Amino acid sequence: MNPGDYKVVLAAIDRAGNKTELEKMISIEAAVAPKITYYTDKISENESIYVRGESVYPNAALNLTLKSTYGAVTNYDVLTDPEGKFSFGSEPLQDVGSYEFWASALNQDGSKGPSSARFTVTVEKRLASSLIAGVLKYPEELLWLLFILLTIALIGWYKYIMLKLKYHILEKELEKKKREYIESVVANTKAVSENNSDEEKIKIPRPRKKKI
Repeated sequence: MNPGDYKVVLAAIDRAGNKTELEKMISIEAAVAPKITYYTDKISENESIYVRGESVYPNAALNLTLKSTYGAVTNYDVLTDPEGKFSFGSEPLQDVGSYEFWASALNQDGSKGPSSARFTVTVEKRLASSLIAGVLKYPEELLWLLFILLTIALIGWYKYIMLKLKYHILEKELEKKKREYIESVVANTKAVSENNSDEEKIKIPRPRKKKI
């Protein structure tokens, strides 16, 4: 039955034909859609999707729908805990692409009720699989790429060696000039010292006074 107010009439008729009726109004409330609170938005092939959510109905059954890129639809039964929370983990997904999923409340007759917002999960190829597939698909292009990378690496290594050699030569020249400068300073200091020593040895005699 659809949500809404309904009048229920109960009638009783005896053998004499007397009829008695009892009327009562009942209300059927619409189911409240569950909410998705967490999900893995990107996984690699052969990994699982993990979803968490909450509902206003504790210990109740929900339906989670998973739709692949190719249109394949899979439905899963999920139960909420005493607090109305639920979690879900799919089987490993092998097809690469986008998957759409959503959770739905269930009506009393078991039919699907209101659904949550829809979310998308991307399943990507693993790096190793992508590399192997690329090698098998483009072998010649890969060889050219390896040749270019190797050439760039060799040129870089050559420049590094030459720069290091140039630095070593400059370092030696600087060390040589430094040593020559120190030797010249020492020689000049020694010459000045010797000149001072010679001047001290030469003494000019003072004239003597004659007695009258």
